[in-house]
Amino acid sequence: MVRNTATASFAANGATVSAPSASANVPVVELPGLAFTKSGLSQFPTVGSTVSYTFGVRNTGNVTLTNVIVTDPRIPALACTFTNLALGRTPITCFARYVLTQDDVDAGGLSNSATVSANSPLGAVIRDTSDNDGTGSSDPTAAPIAGQPSLRVVKSAGAVQMLFSTVDKVTFTLTVQNTSNTTQTGIRLVDDLAAFLAPAVLRTDIPVVVRATGFADSGGNAGYNGASFTQTLTGNPILLPGQTGTVKIDLVYSTSAGQPAGKNIGRAMSDQLTTACPTRWKAMATAPAMAFPMRRITTPQARFTVKTTGSCCRAGGFR
Repeated sequence: MVRNTATASFAANGATVSAPSASANVPVVELPGLAFTKSGLSQFPTVGSTVSYTFGVRNTGNVTLTNVIVTDPRIPALACTFTNLALGRTPITCFARYVLTQDDVDAGGLSNSATVSANSPLGAVIRDTSDNDGTGSSDPTAAPIAGQPSLRVVKSAGAVQMLFSTVDKVTFTLTVQNTSNTTQTGIRLVDDLAAFLAPAVLRTDIPVVVRATGFADSGGNAGYNGASFTQTLTGNPILLPGQTGTVKIDLVYSTSAGQPAGKNIGRAMSDQLTTACPTRWKAMATAPAMAFPMRRITTPQARFTVKTTGSCCRAGGFR
């Protein structure tokens, strides 16, 4: 409110004549306003690295503001308060840092907004939501992180044991390592044994045994038989970045019709890596000879081929 008083006087016949003064109260409309921006910068978007945020608050109204408070749900300990905020084109700023977590990387980055509140001289509380660039509407501030899902799959075979003259046993070991920067869920590890064994065949009277370790929320698939059911894991197998899961497969097979002639290749995929990651392979040695009372059975060389070196696959292709 502005009170204005006016007086008037004039000269007449050499005398000054004054009129009574008059006063009026002129209301001034209070128009408080704020402009609020939040920007973020991350040079190394990995777990444990920091995102540097800058908050800028500018008084766009026609009155001085007090008790200016900036809050950010992502940074609960943010200390960004100002006693007074005068009119002006230059914003006042404060800074904060946020440490990236694995959940942030898995989510593809950060995206959120901050808020600012202030009081006007007449006691009104005004609020504003941050914008990422100070133009247009109040857009969230984003710090995207590119996921790079990849798996390294290694398969090896133990020594072949001859149980009988035409019956052999072997244990395969498959290891799956999450070599990416994101958590990988729904890991699927497939191993088709029947395809590589031919002309040898799996013994159906002796179940294939699958043991799995290292995967969260998962175990070995008791229904796996290496032929009609080739998925080695159950549940929702999960590996965090850098973690390794292991699957061991014990199988017994008959060589009456001949020795295994195929190449045994396991394949791994996940919810994040939809391109199957195969193992490589190379020829394995034979099982040792067995002595029987009447005769000696010697197994042929190069009984089967399996992978003993790793294959690392990324989304969109192989590395």
